[in-house]
Amino acid sequence: MAGASASLLSKTILQPFDTTRTILQASKKVRGNYNNLWECATGIVRTKGFPALYAGLMVSIAVSAPSSAIFLTAYEQAKRAVETTINTLTGFRSFETREHSREHTVGRESLAGRDVGSGKWDVDGWWTEEKRAQVRSLLLPAAPALAAVAGNVVSSIVRVPPEVVKQRVQAGQFRGFLAAVTSMWRAEGLLGFYTGYSTMVARDIPYAAIQFTTFETLKRRRERVLAARALPNPASFAGLAGSGGHGSKSVAARQLSHGELLLSNMWIGAMAGAMATIFTSPLDVLKTRVMTQEASPGQAYLGTRQMLAKVWAEEGIVAFGRGMAPRLLYKVPSSAVFLVCYEAMRRIMYTTRYATARRDE
Repeated sequence: MAGASASLLSKTILQPFDTTRTILQASKKVRGNYNNLWECATGIVRTKGFPALYAGLMVSIAVSAPSSAIFLTAYEQAKRAVETTINTLTGFRSFETREHSREHTVGRESLAGRDVGSGKWDVDGWWTEEKRAQVRSLLLPAAPALAAVAGNVVSSIVRVPPEVVKQRVQAGQFRGFLAAVTSMWRAEGLLGFYTGYSTMVARDIPYAAIQFTTFETLKRRRERVLAARALPNPASFAGLAGSGGHGSKSVAARQLSHGELLLSNMWIGAMAGAMATIFTSPLDVLKTRVMTQEASPGQAYLGTRQMLAKVWAEEGIVAFGRGMAPRLLYKVPSSAVFLVCYEAMRRIMYTTRYATARRDE
């Protein structure tokens, strides 16, 4: 309930940035003479009224909860599968309460050398515990990126149709949601609602990969820093870095109160969102152009590659940076709220599983 309320509040406050981003990224016909956020926002209010800044808000709110739930479910399942595979290959025991142990300072025992099965990997003593820990620390950061691929491919099935409708309403092609849906269904059929599906997936996969990888990396960095400060002899915690940021006796969680942890996660989430937004802005421009293009009767819509060539030829590299300012203002706080809620729900989930496992012992 708290997560849903936070998401609703953030979307209501930030929707004008999303609307101006769409207009600034769209074609010259839609964009007009607007060159920046201020010109676009004031121009919309002057010509269409203040409510026009909230075009597509109800669509955004309606699709937010189900699409996020689908994405996070697919993401968590894929991430767990990747981590389990890495742990198995490197001889570390993988169990579902590992996140609970990390967050609540319950020690996790490295079982390298005892849980390798037949031991066939230990050829002439080369596949040592130290080597396994090094390989594991190199492979684990890839788990969020690989999981993001699965999460976005699945969730985009739900995300794309409302996004197409929303952006066309924001671009002024339709007066409202119902008019857009009715007209698009009659003129284009079901496939019309999936215009730009591949472009959106091409944008969302690197966005989520960068966002979650940055988020997880900064959290591990925070744990290492806090652990080094807490220990009288930092050298005794050398195994922390080699195990991907989780030592056999983590003290990071003891150094932060709940309020401090919340603020820290918000800052980390904001930085993760900023990194992902900056690097994927050119792809976001392409997505907007593909979704808001107006094709003549009988004319096929341009795909990602054709649109890329068209924008490059007509407007040059400058076009791929359009709308970055409002997108940052929309995505950075949204990322902070989203990832804080994600962390809270994940902690509740693992706490419940850990308590159930202890009760069943």
